[in-house]
Amino acid sequence: MPIPSFTLQNLLFDVGDTITSLKGSILTQEYAKADYIYILLEGKVNVYILIEEKTKTLLVGKICRKFTPLGWSGLNLPKRYTSTIKVLSKSSKVLRLHRATLEEILKGKEDGITFYKWLCSECRNLIEETANFLSDEHFPQQPTYSIGPEILP
Repeated sequence: MPIPSFTLQNLLFDVGDTITSLKGSILTQEYAKADYIYILLEGKVNVYILIEEKTKTLLVGKICRKFTPLGWSGLNLPKRYTSTIKVLSKSSKVLRLHRATLEEILKGKEDGITFYKWLCSECRNLIEETANFLSDEHFPQQPTYSIGPEILP
């Protein structure tokens, strides 16, 4: 679903940076400090979680819908990402929003309420999509790759 208000959309684009990342780039790393929240504008990304004592990853979602929020778990305490998001398409364009700036400009404002309502609705949809993705029809799934030094800092 698009960002619900033209005013809010303009505000987000004014304070955010539009960045393009190439295939294989990591937007969020599970457990890393969440400095940014992203909104997908173009492209496709995969979402992974760590399993087997944090030695392997499990693909839990594929996202290509414009205006999908990414890294939103970083808005909650302890302000860390709960998944790794990796660019799947040749390139991907996102709106990158600094978490602290976003929290500050939306605090106590009508646009803030609109943003968080939109975010909650989008997150609910993502959780439902993940549950469907991991349903008996798609599961069990083998871990996709081992964590190596090229992924973890």
